[in-house]
Amino acid sequence: MKQTFLILGLLIYSVIVPAQDSLLEQIIKYDTIKAKPFTVKQVVAFKYNRVTLLLNYNTVLEYTIKMTETSHNKHISKSILSRLKKDISKNDTVHLDQAYFIKLNWIPYTALICYELQNGTCLIKDADNILHSTFIVAHAIIKAGDIYVWGGKLYFLIGGKIKFIKCTEWES
Repeated sequence: MKQTFLILGLLIYSVIVPAQDSLLEQIIKYDTIKAKPFTVKQVVAFKYNRVTLLLNYNTVLEYTIKMTETSHNKHISKSILSRLKKDISKNDTVHLDQAYFIKLNWIPYTALICYELQNGTCLIKDADNILHSTFIVAHAIIKAGDIYVWGGKLYFLIGGKIKFIKCTEWES
């Protein structure tokens, strides 16, 4: 019986691992996005991977209110909404961290962040606390064997080789 599971495991491993090794990332084109003047008085500092995105508080508040009405995680959305309102009453900046949402196995703000990046309505702080208003977007297709294909945008800081967010436009 153990031999059967071992053989089955090796068979599955031999099929899955080559598919992962054949990952192909194809960049179609690059663009540079320059953020619009950022003059908001209330900000959400959203830590996302290696960067912190500075977003308009009112935009995040509206998005969160919509989540309380439409999300499958309404109770968490309501808790976040309450926290946003409480924290902004004490300070002009609210801090959120993507790591918290990953622990919940829920990533609610990625669509908003992708929209704000594309429209140039946010700023980015890198790990060294340097503020960036210009960044690179790469329009890309990623293929993993014959099984998975992804299309979207990859965002990089100027001079950076590490992408800080991947925005999905389509996948199959």
